[in-house]
Amino acid sequence: MKNLNLLFVLLFSFFVYSCQNASNETENQADDATTQTDADNVDGSENQDINKNKESGIKSKTIVADFEMLIASTGGTYYRFVDKVGEEWEFYHDESVKALEFAMSLQPGSTDHKYYHKTFELTYEEREITRKNETEILPVITEARELSADEVAKQKSTSVSVISVNEIKNAVFFGTEPFWDVQFYDTYVEKGDPSGSKIRFYYVAEGKSGKVKLSEAIKPFTEMGVRIDVTDESEGAVAAIAIIKESCNDGMSENVYPYSFLFEWEDGGGWTGCGRKNK
Repeated sequence: MKNLNLLFVLLFSFFVYSCQNASNETENQADDATTQTDADNVDGSENQDINKNKESGIKSKTIVADFEMLIASTGGTYYRFVDKVGEEWEFYHDESVKALEFAMSLQPGSTDHKYYHKTFELTYEEREITRKNETEILPVITEARELSADEVAKQKSTSVSVISVNEIKNAVFFGTEPFWDVQFYDTYVEKGDPSGSKIRFYYVAEGKSGKVKLSEAIKPFTEMGVRIDVTDESEGAVAAIAIIKESCNDGMSENVYPYSFLFEWEDGGGWTGCGRKNK
């Protein structure tokens, strides 16, 4: 009996000791977890601050574009420019930019002024602008320099198109449903259909049309494409043609052609198709 009691005491003591150790280990683990969480929170906070600082870092960018008009609205005053590929840029008015002071004397929305299509080198930044208790990111010009005639000529001469004039003239562009085809010539574009009817469009360059050549109207559009502005025979409607060097399928066969083609009127509507070398 004494041996049993002794065995019971030993077992009970071992049980208590084991429970105490388990409790201590649990507390230690909890302390370690708390310490790690605190460290993570500190690191996370620091990382957030670093990321925030990176995000708030304002980087300047530079483009060359033609001035078009002043825009005034309830949302603020903007300058509109058009770059060499025809993309429109609208910059929020910053009174500190003295190089564009002339624009503030212009009638908003008008292109009938001597500064129309004057070429500028623009440096701009994306800034937080708060208006009417709302904050948004807007491009703001920080520097503007009008290019001289020699600089403008140099800009044009260095604009190399990925698709040459001869390449376009030696290609035929076409679409289906309904069927049509387009061919380019020195001073006009011609669209035909299976009935034999022909429609001509004339090239537009620097706002002028008539005796404009294809070589004057073609502009780099993307790294792999060009844009060509045209007007109809009455010179009353303007359209943009985009030709991109990329794989194109006509939607009716498994044939793949080397160009995609887009014709789009200024006020909407148009057609799309493909292009290939003219046999």
